[in-house]
Amino acid sequence: MPRSRWLKCLRDTATVLDAKIDERVSSIAGQIESRPGINPARARHWRAALEKAQEKWREFRNYECSQVASSERGLGVDGYEAQLLCTLRTGLARLSDLTRRYPPD
Repeated sequence: MPRSRWLKCLRDTATVLDAKIDERVSSIAGQIESRPGINPARARHWRAALEKAQEKWREFRNYECSQVASSERGLGVDGYEAQLLCTLRTGLARLSDLTRRYPPD
């Protein structure tokens, strides 16, 4: 496979994975709101905290993958590829963590 197609494949996969993570966070927010017996103020706080945590996670992931991981692979490896692979690796870990902590209904 030509390198340009490989990088496009990685980029497209990262985009799909980001959408899956966003879907999962949205679903979790809905689960929080619909939990029986939860105080509505507590549910709003929990949901806002989850959304803020997701925002902070994405900021960390973007910095980690663009600044750190792209340099770890050495000078002989393309930094952009390393960045995309890091994005996929950390995204899969995030999705797995969210699913473990908040199993789908």
